[in-house]
This record gives sequence, C-alpha cells and structure tokens, in this order.
Amino acid sequence: MIRGLGWCFAAERRFWAGSLLVAVVLLPIVIPRDAVIGAFLVDAFSGVGGDIRREIKAWQQFGGVTSVAVFAAAVLLLDRARAGRLADVALAMGLTAAATTALKILIGRPRPKFADPSIFLWPGGVYPVERDGQVLLLGAASPLGRAELWSMPSSHTSAAVALCVGMSAMYPRVRWLAAGLVGVVIVGRTMADAVPAHWPSDVIAGGCLGWLVAGWVVRESLGSRLLGAVGGLIDGRRRGGSSPAGLGEERGVDGGGPSSADGALAGKTSGVGPFTDDAPCERDRQPRMKASTGAS
Repeated sequence: MIRGLGWCFAAERRFWAGSLLVAVVLLPIVIPRDAVIGAFLVDAFSGVGGDIRREIKAWQQFGGVTSVAVFAAAVLLLDRARAGRLADVALAMGLTAAATTALKILIGRPRPKFADPSIFLWPGGVYPVERDGQVLLLGAASPLGRAELWSMPSSHTSAAVALCVGMSAMYPRVRWLAAGLVGVVIVGRTMADAVPAHWPSDVIAGGCLGWLVAGWVVRESLGSRLLGAVGGLIDGRRRGGSSPAGLGEERGVDGGGPSSADGALAGKTSGVGPFTDDAPCERDRQPRMKASTGAS
C-alpha cells in the first residue's frame, strides 16, 4: 500500500494520480457525513469574531481576479525573467474555472442553506427555489439557479489551489505560504458563516480539481508553449506579408539565388560566423592590409 501511495504521489504524476486518489478516497467518506462535519466546523469556529473573522472572510478571495492581478504585477515589476511563466498561471486559472463551472452544472448540488446534503440534481433534475415570493423548480443549468444550485465543487477552492500550484512552480519557497492561504479559503467557505457557502465535500472536490488541472498545465508548460506558438504564427504572417518585389530583389532575378540574409544564416548554421572559432580574426587580416599598402 505504501508503495502504491508513493507511485501516486511521485513528482511526475502527483498532479493527476494524487488528486484523483484523494477525491476517490475522501469524497465517499465525507459526502454522507457532510451535515455532521459541517455543523461541527461551524460550531468550532463560532467563538472566533472581530478582526480575525473579517480577515478570514477577506482572504477567502485568494485565487480571485484581484489576487491573480497583484501576483502578476509583482512578477512583472520585480522578476521579469520569470514573467513568461505567467502564461502557465493564466491558462491554469482559466481552465480550472471552466472545468469547475462545467461540473457545477453537471452535478447540481443545492447550497447548505437548503439543508439537503444528499441531493444531487444531475442533468435534467430540478429543485424548488424561492424567487420573489414564488417557488420555482429550477435546474443547475438555469440562470436563476446558479447561485443556489452550484455548491459542488467549490470554485473559490479550485481557484485558490490553481493559483497556489502556479505560485509554487515559479517560486518554490512560497509554496507553504500559498498552501496556508488555501487553508484560509477553505475555512472561509465552510466555517466563517453561521450558514456556510459550501459543504465540506465541496471544498475537497474543488481542491482536487484545481490540483489536477493546474498541475497538468504548469508541469507541461502549456501556457508558455501556447504563447510561443501564437507568437511564432504572428511573426510568420508578418514575414509572409513582405513586398513581392523586395523578395525578388533579395533572392535574385530568377528568384532562386540566395540572399545576403540566407548567406548570413548559412554561415551561422554551418559553424562559420563571427561567434565561432572558424571566423577570421583581426590579426589574420593585418598582414594582407600591410602588403596591399606597400604595393600601392
């Protein structure tokens, strides 16, 4: 069993095997006990008040647009050498948000305020929701039901974990700080209010989803590679839009001769050029220059 856990949490596969293992093991245990665990957490946190509670509620937005923008601005201002990795973070955040929204609509779980932790609507299911004094039967795909029927997975948690993964990949020393902020988000979504926004299993599902998606994007550098591919495509189109007449002059009258640019490129790729050992140095040219001076 220990060997199996080691295989799941190895560096090259922990982002998918580890996250799936946590979800498969914990969710079947926690979902039937969501009401009991949720009530215990709320009661345990009930004695916390004042500035501490307000700080937790504020920091539960870690992973939101503002925190991502602040992180990106800090990197651009203080560490331009790593700015290219921000493309990985941005793509990870975007794909995590898309996957979370899709699962919210697919699962259709009512919020804790309805006190129905065992209800999952799935596609086609409806649930009674009161709107303006009227009780409406809504599905998770309905625009009117999105606030009440999108409990699982927690989008705050999935976004926080995705940002944590991106920050930790760029700056490994801050990984525990980022993980601590994820913990604050979890507390804020499950404990900070008398009627919390999520069941405990919601934040487990959101955390595993953010870990899975962001881990894959960041490990494979998909954002950086996509940015490079788009940049190469744009550069290629710009070069392809040059004047045909100018291109003919560079290539020769019949269009088949090499241009000066081709010659320079050929020199560099063949190992001959100003930055190789085969390039003639200045002292090799001096005798020929003196000889020509004497002859004149």
